[in-house]
Amino acid sequence: MPIYRAQLNGYALITESIGIGKVSGLALVYFEPLTDITDLDVDALINATGFAMKFAAKILPIELNLSMIPPLMKRAREIYDMDAAPVGRAGCKDCELLNKLMGM
Repeated sequence: MPIYRAQLNGYALITESIGIGKVSGLALVYFEPLTDITDLDVDALINATGFAMKFAAKILPIELNLSMIPPLMKRAREIYDMDAAPVGRAGCKDCELLNKLMGM
């Protein structure tokens, strides 16, 4: 969820910064399947007219907080300007993979 908060607030900041207008609220809109799949036979969901699974739209309000973006952008810039990837947490598989990819 934190990544969606940052993403939507980033879009709002861009929207206001380029003069499109004032953002008054944010929401994450996504779809959840309504069909309860009890077996793993996906072919059973396909018929002559297409895909038989139904979905419902869900709307989750997100706090509008444009002030969260500048510190995130500052940190992203600091990481970008590093000569090497930051040292991650001990045992962090993603950090180990990144270091391996970077030849560290």
